Amino acid sequence: MRELLILVPCDEEQKRKLEQNFQKDYHITYACDDEKEIQKEKVMRSEIIIGEPEMEWIQNAPMLKWVQMTWAGTDKYTNYPGFPENVLLTNATGAFGVVISEYVIGAVLTMYRRFPQYWKNMEKHVWKDMGSERCICGKRVLILGTGNIGTETAKRFKAFGAVVSGIRRTRKRAEHFDEIHVMDELNEELQKADIVVGCLPNNAKTAGIMNDERFGTMKKDALFVNVGRGNLVEPGALERTLRKGHLLGAVLDVTKTEPLPFENSLWDMENVMITPHIAGPSFGHDKATEDKIWEICRENLKRYLRNEKLQNLILS
Repeated sequence: MRELLILVPCDEEQKRKLEQNFQKDYHITYACDDEKEIQKEKVMRSEIIIGEPEMEWIQNAPMLKWVQMTWAGTDKYTNYPGFPENVLLTNATGAFGVVISEYVIGAVLTMYRRFPQYWKNMEKHVWKDMGSERCICGKRVLILGTGNIGTETAKRFKAFGAVVSGIRRTRKRAEHFDEIHVMDELNEELQKADIVVGCLPNNAKTAGIMNDERFGTMKKDALFVNVGRGNLVEPGALERTLRKGHLLGAVLDVTKTEPLPFENSLWDMENVMITPHIAGPSFGHDKATEDKIWEICRENLKRYLRNEKLQNLILS
């Protein structure tokens, strides 16, 4: 019987579904709450893992054939050498588009409608008009990345009446985008955008592409939102741009160093909103997102049994 190890939280409902569908084919072990050393021992005996084990464990697991991640980002493994060639790697792309895109819309509205200033006034019992606000309707949005997260974000901006452009590797059309551009056109598109949203993965081609020059080409009153990976932004570039009074502000759910260091000046900027990488949580937040993750896992477990191509295959 195939050994299936689960290293992530799994509630009773999901356990029931797994056991109803797969108990006759897989010996299922739940190890989320085990000590690290015990998890490591179980990895050594497993053929399939749902979760994100340490790279060292994967490299030394003689029985391992497949790792099903519960994240969309795969850089924990793909940005470093050494992932075994004989081990399949799949991710949970498709589970996070809705929850992250709603975060983006909420964050933009928060900044556009000056909610942080009104919250501070409310704490002081101050009734005061804080000045002009903005509407998403009619704005030009540039989304860096047109995958599941970028597409769902475009869909929601379109519902608000925005014009949405996307940056991707090719000019292939993408649903919900008015225009598609390639990376060579990024500078030109940044100059036109009122809102720029980073949804790109972490890899060598995306690292540091938002630098001083590119932030400088953006409109003086543009808003920058990053929900992809923190290394999209060249270290210090955003702080320098904001200190010059350029840009309306920024929303950051991801930073190059996480947690963002206590002494980083971004914490103290009134036109910056920072959240601790929670725009697209895997477990313990939104149940609908958890359910989507498990749907992907169950579909791939079925495909694995039938020796069919897995969904979201990253390495094979």
